Amino acid sequence: MSVRGVIAFAFAGSAERVRSYIFAINALKRRGHRRLAHLLCRRLERRYGVFISVDADVPSSTRLPHPIGIVIGKGVRLGEGVVIYQNVTLGGRNRGDGRRGQYPVVGDGTVVFAGAVLIGGIEVGSGSVVGANAVVLSDVPSNSVAAGVPARIRAVRPASAERPSSSPTCQSEM
Repeated sequence: MSVRGVIAFAFAGSAERVRSYIFAINALKRRGHRRLAHLLCRRLERRYGVFISVDADVPSSTRLPHPIGIVIGKGVRLGEGVVIYQNVTLGGRNRGDGRRGQYPVVGDGTVVFAGAVLIGGIEVGSGSVVGANAVVLSDVPSNSVAAGVPARIRAVRPASAERPSSSPTCQSEM
């Protein structure tokens, strides 16, 4: 890593640092270094309050804009470009779900807002939006909006609906 890279990492915000952790965890898993990946997962949990199981499939393109209180369980599979906000839980519904493969599968480009809970062997389609504090217990079709407790499909968006490429960020001036 170059000096510029070290400086950029040192002054990066928590979202960028967590993204770097996810990148490193994926690289270690690909190379067969599961113990080191597990160590980084524990460090991520202690430092930022983000629990990501080593057995979860979390691509490096996953964005966590406010990384605090996020739990991604053992068998969760996330698609490319998924955005997950704070205090979100993705995991099994009952003990032993890992052996049965009963974990959420989240499609590409999905946005999961703050406090949402996705549990059990469900599928959330590509381009969907899960509203804040929603409890998703059943499948969500592609390009739809799910909200409520328990979550219901509130709207189906056209497939060509433009999605925001990035969330607004606060930039402080010095």
